[in-house]
Amino acid sequence: MIAALMNLRPMRLVEVLRRSGAVQAARLDGVVREGMSDEHTAVALVRSGVLGEAELKKLQRRQSSEVLYELLRWSEGEWGFEPRVRLAGGHRLPLDTPQFLVEAARGLPRETVARRMADEDETISPAEGAQEKADGGVQLLPA
Repeated sequence: MIAALMNLRPMRLVEVLRRSGAVQAARLDGVVREGMSDEHTAVALVRSGVLGEAELKKLQRRQSSEVLYELLRWSEGEWGFEPRVRLAGGHRLPLDTPQFLVEAARGLPRETVARRMADEDETISPAEGAQEKADGGVQLLPA
């Protein structure tokens, strides 16, 4: 996974910036205009000196994580993956997918997990090598 983007306003880069507190609201409003794409917002913030490249990448990674967490919480509805999309600029931020999925699963409501794991005959086990790849291994506690 290299990036995840969504057009819902709370998931846009400018809103991630507001939530993070990384940039003062007045400064943000002075650089970012209503309706700017995330790509144009990123360019404007770096060119104006409001954010450095490293800080921008960190915030873009946070944005992708927030989008993915939101999608993984959906219990109904549809979303699509468009393999033909080409991300402009340098928005290629690899995520640690196995670790991300473990963290996302930890945030699921118990009822959702119980409903999805209702088959008592089903065996669930880590993929080969998954525990070694996770930071410090995956630690599961009894309910």
